[in-house]
Amino acid sequence: MDDSASGTQLPQELIDSILDNVYKQQDLRACALVARSFRLPSQRKLFEHLSLHPEALHGEPASIAHFERLHAIFIESPHLAKFVKSLDLRVLRAENLPLMETEVVLDILGALCNVVGLDIHAPTVKAPRLAAALVPMIGSAGLKTLSLRNDTDIQLLKAREGDLQTLRT
Repeated sequence: MDDSASGTQLPQELIDSILDNVYKQQDLRACALVARSFRLPSQRKLFEHLSLHPEALHGEPASIAHFERLHAIFIESPHLAKFVKSLDLRVLRAENLPLMETEVVLDILGALCNVVGLDIHAPTVKAPRLAAALVPMIGSAGLKTLSLRNDTDIQLLKAREGDLQTLRT
């Protein structure tokens, strides 16, 4: 953090230690605006875990507009998609599957290249485009934990050649 009066800068270790004690999303967003040295570490923490749930987003049903906003963020700042380490993909009602197979959602999934933990709670058997978009992520050597729930297509496991530390079904 630059102090305009003294021109001093906090060591990155101290900034990281401060952010390790910030848990609320709104507080992390504020930290990202404090100073340039806080921006990337705050963004990294903000985007570390991503949940794609069409049923509810902030207490209201998700619409394509919610996903378009996230997509626009990733287009404008592609480095943010690289911060996503954990993805929770959850579709509880079959009528929401078409939303998860839109180009916007498929593009979001395609931008996520550093996922190490993946939780799929969706009937991908009934969503072939969604399943196809998940294959590269599942086949990635970086993926360490995979949870398949509900009617997730077990054929997705055929994309997995590397060793998983954890597989939950």
